[in-house]
Amino acid sequence: MKDDYFKEQAKRVRDIASLADPFTKKRLLALAERYDIANASVKRTVIPSVSMSEEDRTDHKNGGADSG
Repeated sequence: MKDDYFKEQAKRVRDIASLADPFTKKRLLALAERYDIANASVKRTVIPSVSMSEEDRTDHKNGGADSG
């Protein structure tokens, strides 16, 4: 949903920029670019972190060998 919002905002700002004077156009295109960047960051996949228990960490340090 957020990606649609940022995509539409970028398009809307570019449409307005096409009608604006050069100074305003430059600022509006910079704003549209910020919406594109925000849209790209929303699309990133977040990889969850994995935590190991103390037993798993100890086993990993020993190369997987049993300590008994």
